Amino acid sequence: MLNKRVLIKPIEFKGIGVHSGKNTFVRVVQNTSKESGFLFFNLRNGCSLKLSLEYVINQNSTNLEKNGCRFKTIEHFISSLYFLGFDSIKFESEYEEFPILDGSSKEIVEKLLNNSKIVGKRSDFFQVKNRGKIEKGDTFIEYSPFDSFFVDYTIVYNHSLIGEMNYSAVIDEKIFIEEIAPARTFGFLKDAEYLKSKGLALGASLKNTVVLSDDNIVNPPLRFKDEMVRHKILDFIGDISFLEKPVSGKFKIYKGGHSLHVKLVKELLREA
Repeated sequence: MLNKRVLIKPIEFKGIGVHSGKNTFVRVVQNTSKESGFLFFNLRNGCSLKLSLEYVINQNSTNLEKNGCRFKTIEHFISSLYFLGFDSIKFESEYEEFPILDGSSKEIVEKLLNNSKIVGKRSDFFQVKNRGKIEKGDTFIEYSPFDSFFVDYTIVYNHSLIGEMNYSAVIDEKIFIEEIAPARTFGFLKDAEYLKSKGLALGASLKNTVVLSDDNIVNPPLRFKDEMVRHKILDFIGDISFLEKPVSGKFKIYKGGHSLHVKLVKELLREA
């Protein structure tokens, strides 16, 4: 999270929207407008939004919405761009939902690294200044000052292959590229019909989701023995990118999710 990068040329991604089930497309280009940051533009209807907590909506993914203008399931894209040091990017899409690809950020990271250049080091850090804790039911995030980006993340599921699963590390660029970005989203076979009845996971498949039956992995092998918790960290980095600056701080997360991550960002901004 130290390098500052810019794109050399636009990058295109095509695939299925994991919730909509529709073929979708997004082009990532260097933002050259006067309004810096991450901007989202719909090529079909001309609507646009910037990455802002003002527009964020969480529903099994990170979405932006205002006055009917929507961009859905953006977390794997913004997580990668944010952590690799891109600070001014435009997303051009043809549909509301971004493609899920293989369920991770692996392809996104590879294309970004192959089509960009380092132009310096980031110096505009968001420094966590206080100790604090946010809670929601039995879930929580504790945060405190630290000289780098330290994440201690625990998930808990009533499943023999997960149980209480933890990943703890100082996450730098190398760790992100090799150990976090390739971790895929996961889901449970028993929940499939319910999610689809709610209009969710219509595009989920064995190609883009680690699927767990009652006692096994339906589509092995895992990329990491603790791939599930690593993917939660990928989502966390996507949500914390709403701070718009590289973060220095220590975060202990227990049973987190998109809504709790966003609640943390709001609290950090309030304290800044």
